[in-house]
Amino acid sequence: MSFRDLIPALSNRYAASFIDKMPGWLVNNSRILQVVKKVDLNLKKKKLNTDFTNLVPYNFQPPINNNWQQAWQITEELITLMAVEVRQREKDFFLVLIGDPKQVHYDQLYLQKTFMKQHYINDMLYPNQRIENLGDRLGFPVLDLAAPFRDYAVENRVCLHGFENTSLCTGHWNIKGHQFAGEIITNNLCRQLKVN
Repeated sequence: MSFRDLIPALSNRYAASFIDKMPGWLVNNSRILQVVKKVDLNLKKKKLNTDFTNLVPYNFQPPINNNWQQAWQITEELITLMAVEVRQREKDFFLVLIGDPKQVHYDQLYLQKTFMKQHYINDMLYPNQRIENLGDRLGFPVLDLAAPFRDYAVENRVCLHGFENTSLCTGHWNIKGHQFAGEIITNNLCRQLKVN
């Protein structure tokens, strides 16, 4: 729980500039400091994109070292803590996995020949299966959207992530992705409520 004690400037090293440690009145009245802050944040944004791109392939593989083992342990412990807290309030805990754009790309053959081959990935659904196993062990339902999203995207040759003015098949859900997710989640919740 150490993250709770972090000051905002340290909680996200990519979103805070060293200028943020200066008095606000000084920065607000200095164009030079404002320009320095903008340059610093732009450099951090580029670094974040590079770091994120380099880490993404490891999300789809079993832990490769102690850092990744610890990351999985913390992830599973946080989910467990949420489930316990919800149950303590006598409510149902229900987990939805939204998946990664790479998992649900409409061109699975291209994905297998490039991304998976380049990074020695055997199963793009490894993280999803691991969380589903956690749900089975702890007795809470897990709705994984990755497989239905992938199947729909492949069948319809459509991107459920990204936008025309940015980049298709990457980033956030687009309108079709939100609509499809809403339908799946709604249908699943209705089934869950009928069972209970």
